[in-house]
Amino acid sequence: MDSEQVNYVVWRYLKESGYDNTAYAFDYETKIEQADRKWNESCPTGALIRALQKGLQYMELEQHYATTTDDTEATQCTSSFSLVEQHVCAKKNDVSSPMDADLDATQSIKLESDEQHVDSSDTTRLDKDLSYQNALIDVAAFRCYSFLSLPSVNATFTCSAWAYKDPYKLCIGSSDSQLRVFDLSPTLKDKSAYDIAFQMSVSETGQDITGLHWNHCGTFLACTYFIGLVQLFNDGFSLITTIQCQDAPILSACWSPTDTFLLLGLADGSFTLWDAYARLVKHTVQQPQNAPILDLAWLNAEHFVTVDAIGNLTLYTVENEAPVFQIPYAHLGSISSVEYSPYASLLLTASADASIKLWSIDADYTIKLISSIKLPASIDCIQWSPSEPSLFAVSSSGSICLYNAFTRNLLYRLRRNRTAITKMSFSHNGRYLASGDLHGNLHIWRYKNASLVGEYISTAIDKPNATEEASAIRHLNWNRTDEILAAGNSTDLIVLSNNIKGDALKYEH
Repeated sequence: MDSEQVNYVVWRYLKESGYDNTAYAFDYETKIEQADRKWNESCPTGALIRALQKGLQYMELEQHYATTTDDTEATQCTSSFSLVEQHVCAKKNDVSSPMDADLDATQSIKLESDEQHVDSSDTTRLDKDLSYQNALIDVAAFRCYSFLSLPSVNATFTCSAWAYKDPYKLCIGSSDSQLRVFDLSPTLKDKSAYDIAFQMSVSETGQDITGLHWNHCGTFLACTYFIGLVQLFNDGFSLITTIQCQDAPILSACWSPTDTFLLLGLADGSFTLWDAYARLVKHTVQQPQNAPILDLAWLNAEHFVTVDAIGNLTLYTVENEAPVFQIPYAHLGSISSVEYSPYASLLLTASADASIKLWSIDADYTIKLISSIKLPASIDCIQWSPSEPSLFAVSSSGSICLYNAFTRNLLYRLRRNRTAITKMSFSHNGRYLASGDLHGNLHIWRYKNASLVGEYISTAIDKPNATEEASAIRHLNWNRTDEILAAGNSTDLIVLSNNIKGDALKYEH
């Protein structure tokens, strides 16, 4: 028995008991849902309860075997075993107090794992789907020109977003509820970072910032929190207003194409539609099954879709709280991502069941399945190309697959990451595709010839007491001019540029 098996049976218990929010939070920390495809059929319902019951029976036998000196005089114990209390034997016609029993007879049970953890990755393998000779000759086209770390801040980075109007200002959210803005201009003489910090308008402090979302014209920045709070800033980073949603983590947010509405998806299965012009909440809708809303996508200025942790795909309009169209259990597992391409008029969904699906939207706003693509492992990231209407990228098992949405043909398979890809991002002009993995490594590909043009090999995983959770790339963003790529794990920020010359810069807080 190893920790992954323990995590899986606990997660299954939460799902089977209806604790969807807790199950999502547990999976968010452990990523255990990825094991569902491997163990779903073999793991019986109620596996955790069965294991606990059998464990208690074993403890009962062990306890009474250790305390019985004469089998002929053994008397049945009438006291039940508990998971949370010390067992004290109580026998029929026993006049002595239970507290007089010998508590030292209980022996501890040590569980040891016999499972061998073998790294199945072949580090000598060369990808046959692209030319490594071409990929390796130009890795210096993008180079790391700054490495930023905040050792004095007792918090972790959670998200980032480039300022819309200034291509060199990077906004970073962290777990201490602070929004920090860094000036990464290559011409800045004084290489000092500056902070914009504020006091939350609620009594709780130290809450995670879950997302930073600029509207399309760059006038408002929505800063979402784990406690269901949204703070709205203008382009000068002055606080404009505060929105209080349900008391649940905000997992997803996106602006409508016209910037009229801000759509927020929460972990309690509700979504909130905020009117930016009226400065008020238009409506809050609680979905019937209370499954956490994991992602959102706008189809146009009036219609949007939501996806949740039990696989539902639902279409709404801004004027009605009731859904226009719904596909229950569109995937067998939770739908982690949904992306809409207005150029191809296609909807793309990715699920923990290791499948991606393409959907069409008819004139009457009915959703129809066009194609389903099965991959060998769960999907990490999906994204449409901003320059090629028919192209989309999918990451799974440490590789990136580029597909043509119209023909469903696999165009390229990019294999450079040796661990799971945690973030993926096209440049705004569509020329480059960047990926970050669990060990903090970054790779940048040129789309046209599928060649590797830049990489950053991290040493974060080699540090003492380092974990994949801490070293993994959690946010990855191109600035508006596509000159700079900023990526970060929980404590460090790596900045890559394709035109910055000179010595590497180091920023200190």
